[in-house]
Amino acid sequence: MSGYDVGEVKGYTNLMEKPRCDEEGTDALLKWERYGEIVIITGITDKNACSVEIPQTINDYKVVGIERMAFIHCNIQTITIPNMVTY
Repeated sequence: MSGYDVGEVKGYTNLMEKPRCDEEGTDALLKWERYGEIVIITGITDKNACSVEIPQTINDYKVVGIERMAFIHCNIQTITIPNMVTY
């Protein structure tokens, strides 16, 4: 894997230490950031969504994590998370 690994991205303790992402964007429902060859889900575009499905990939990059506060203040009732999401 080139670029960041999961440990480098999830190991930061505050926003000043967080590595700069290589790309950020949104799809139909999710906000995300790409670090090298991995993607982290960072939020949601529709706070009233009842159901969320985390994809295995975004733009051919593996989704491996969900940021700690990604779904704060949301009305999500169900969420589907693939096995490759490890944090």
